[in-house]
Amino acid sequence: MKYGVQLHPLGQFPDVAAIIDTTKRIEALGFDYVSLPEHTIFPVALEGMLTRTWYEPLTMVSHLVAHTRTLNFFTAATVITQHNPIQLAKQAVTIDVISGGRLGLCLAGGWLEQEITWLGGNPRTRGKTVEEYIQLMRTLWTEDPASFSGTTYSFDNASFHPKPTHGTVPLFVGGIASVSAPRAARLGDGWMPTNSFEDLKSGLVTLDRELQTAGRTRENFPVFAELPLFEQPEGVREHLLKMDAQLPETFAGDYDKAQQRDSELKALGITHATIFPSFPDIERLHRELEIFARQFIGA
Repeated sequence: MKYGVQLHPLGQFPDVAAIIDTTKRIEALGFDYVSLPEHTIFPVALEGMLTRTWYEPLTMVSHLVAHTRTLNFFTAATVITQHNPIQLAKQAVTIDVISGGRLGLCLAGGWLEQEITWLGGNPRTRGKTVEEYIQLMRTLWTEDPASFSGTTYSFDNASFHPKPTHGTVPLFVGGIASVSAPRAARLGDGWMPTNSFEDLKSGLVTLDRELQTAGRTRENFPVFAELPLFEQPEGVREHLLKMDAQLPETFAGDYDKAQQRDSELKALGITHATIFPSFPDIERLHRELEIFARQFIGA
């Protein structure tokens, strides 16, 4: 099992220097990855739910990779309906090359329709957009020259370089299980759902069935789950409700319960477990990360 930390909300950190310091500590403690969520612009009325401070994740990752050597960085998730996929593919491959292949993108269609619309996307076609953009980006990374014909973007015999360090930038499919599991099985390099434990288990049944239909297996196919050790901020819980996701349980710092869940996740074949340590007190955050690393990673 690989363990990671989602750096959310970033507003809990007093400045960027504190984010860098925490990320370096996470690497030193033996965690495998850090993930960063995305929101770009949203109504002021949602600040209480979403928190105010949202850095652009790939820009932040490009800074953090310069301060680390082994830590992987994943978006969780990139709202692909808000992006030009060609430009996103270029940003991602640039960070991939700079970092030596330490970037992965989790892609989702987004839940906040007003944000999608403000950024030029169409909420009604978000599912088709996710699938088309995945195919487009993979084409750019793997074909030379590259050709693609899509609903919005098309190109023929195009030059697109550099290519990714390890053949592709991993594309994980995010979202709730009923939507994302079949899509991940058909098009993704892994699955990063937002679900309760019970929904995760039922989603894995769907995932395995769809992988078999696609002639694939879970071998070398990362599957992510939350390890709910810490209480999530109220805003995050409201966020999940808006996404029609069942609220995950929390163990409220009970490491014994977390150990039991860890064993259950391993039995299900989960490859990556993410914790969300959200504390206004940075010293406590660092202390809890150290405790977790000793008990789960052996650092």
